[in-house]
Amino acid sequence: MVKFGDSLVRADQIVSITKDGLSLTLNLKGGSVCRANFDNPSDRDCMIEELIRCAECRSLHSHNDEDRRVDPSTDNEQTGDRRNTIVVDGIRIPRHTKLIHVKYHSQDIDKLSYVDGKSDWIDLRAAQRYELKSGEFALIDLGVSIKVPEGFEAHLAPRSSTFKNYGLLQTNSVGVIDSSYCGDNDIWKMPVYATRDTVVEINDRICQFRIVRNQPKLIFNEVEQMMDEDRGGFGSTGRS
Repeated sequence: MVKFGDSLVRADQIVSITKDGLSLTLNLKGGSVCRANFDNPSDRDCMIEELIRCAECRSLHSHNDEDRRVDPSTDNEQTGDRRNTIVVDGIRIPRHTKLIHVKYHSQDIDKLSYVDGKSDWIDLRAAQRYELKSGEFALIDLGVSIKVPEGFEAHLAPRSSTFKNYGLLQTNSVGVIDSSYCGDNDIWKMPVYATRDTVVEINDRICQFRIVRNQPKLIFNEVEQMMDEDRGGFGSTGRS
């Protein structure tokens, strides 16, 4: 149960959540409606996050939002896979997905979206123009601050075409961003080394990321012998 205004609501009964200024309206299964008013947008948005978290329904907003926009007043949640989705502010999203807060520091870059709609990696774009000479290092501003959900971390890597198009190498190979790097000024950046003279334009797709669960708690047990057969040491598989 979730406390919503003066009511207690079962999160699994929520069909849709609609924002109207500082008010929220919940449409529940069976046709019931609950409304609540909030003092400020922050309290309202925290309530949305709590409702979605409790319903195990979170969303990563993308350019495909328009394709998923629905009318909750005419939508039947019992049709097909709709029992496994929820509508948040007019956008249908699957249950058991994640809500990720994103602050854009530039209006000149496209909003986050999946890589060509064919992958679960998300493209990131340069928020500034860079002219680099061969041998130079730069931190490419990606123009976003992102709150990675608790229990997850983000992995940031070059796109497959980054080296071919720009001659850039990511100097830390793969970036690892944990959920504590989430303040207004915690802007994501890509450290790069230029292997040739190159130019990166504003809004160029330069790298990509995905989130993964944190590894379980590890306990290190010191032993005198590994008790397993050697594979042959580092590089033992050879070239063939």
